[in-house]
Amino acid sequence: MEVRMNLETVKEQLREELARIEAREARLQRHLRSSPSPGPADWIDVSGLHTDDPVVERLEDGARARIIALRGAIERIEHNRFGRCEYCLDPIAPERLLAIPYTRVCARCAP
Repeated sequence: MEVRMNLETVKEQLREELARIEAREARLQRHLRSSPSPGPADWIDVSGLHTDDPVVERLEDGARARIIALRGAIERIEHNRFGRCEYCLDPIAPERLLAIPYTRVCARCAP
């Protein structure tokens, strides 16, 4: 099965995903920086307000990493480097690019 990729379509899909992830990261940041109103009555109330912060911080870290990967893929398309492994310089299989369009390495060089 031969897979052909239209790079403009891929680029547009990457931009759409980037916009979704950036919006998600903004929501996560707002959550982390929000302070509930009215203020809690005591330290026990305060400690319970942000018990999910470590989880939200991990989600925010993941969103940031995905944003970097998506921006990198868009840049590689714009500079005609998309689809080449950064390690061995061989072409990345189109099937792999369809599955992971922001990948920078071929399956052989992937960790």
